[in-house]
Amino acid sequence: MAKENPILHDYTVNVLEAAESKAMSCLDQAADVVMQAARPLCAVKTGDMLKSLTKQFEGKLAVHVGYTAPYAYWVETGTRPHTIQVKTKKVLYSHDTKTFFGRKVSHPGAKAHPSLVPALESSKSRIRSIFNASS
Repeated sequence: MAKENPILHDYTVNVLEAAESKAMSCLDQAADVVMQAARPLCAVKTGDMLKSLTKQFEGKLAVHVGYTAPYAYWVETGTRPHTIQVKTKKVLYSHDTKTFFGRKVSHPGAKAHPSLVPALESSKSRIRSIFNASS
């Protein structure tokens, strides 16, 4: 069995660590580009939606860009008509319009207002240039 060369092993580790570091830096920059492109496309400018746009690193070589607001998925994808009914309160009430709605409401649904996929699509060339510049 061949004896492992410790010097070669050290260089391999250094090269892998340097490549990982460079890739993470590129991913971080790419995430910033997507977030910058998504901000003006965000349909909900008030509340927590726009403030909740974030990036999260997950393990090595993975970054997620998205919204943390609990309703963000439905803003992005839209909803079909559905019924909303009270669970813990006596009636449904809108603080914005100061209107009481009753115990049950038929919601007409909402069309999708995607911002993340269009932001990624419009950012592809900038993302490619980030990675090409790092080589």
